[in-house]
Amino acid sequence: MTNHNPRLMACEEATWLAALIDGEGCFITIQGRTILCKVEMLNNPIILKCFQITRCGTVNKRVKNGKRFWMWQLTATYGKPIIEQVFPYLIEKKEQAEIFIRWPAGAQRYRVPAYILTEREKLVSRIKYLNHSEHQHQPNYEYVPKQYCTMQGTL
Repeated sequence: MTNHNPRLMACEEATWLAALIDGEGCFITIQGRTILCKVEMLNNPIILKCFQITRCGTVNKRVKNGKRFWMWQLTATYGKPIIEQVFPYLIEKKEQAEIFIRWPAGAQRYRVPAYILTEREKLVSRIKYLNHSEHQHQPNYEYVPKQYCTMQGTL
């Protein structure tokens, strides 16, 4: 199931989706070319509800270790409007969502300008750090977008 026409969600829907992304979702990069927001679980009705309320993304069925699970995913190419709607309600994955929103557009299969590649490399590095560290669990950690930080060392 695939659709690339995002819809405007009700506040309750955006809040529900943000909670699901915070708890079960992840933001990953694929070879530095694209970024995905992905939710995987064994519960098919929840994945279908993601697709239903956003009318956007791709739903796939996979088998891993003999178990069938479902996946809903968005790419930055068409999923930015969805992540922008859930952004205010995210807690744990707020910084990753900001990277998703800021992901520089550019041709995926053709020559990409050097400045876009440089920006993507920085974002890939940051998202890898966020996905593989325990920084959120440090005492007094609070997400502050980089553009608003006056002193990064105080985080």
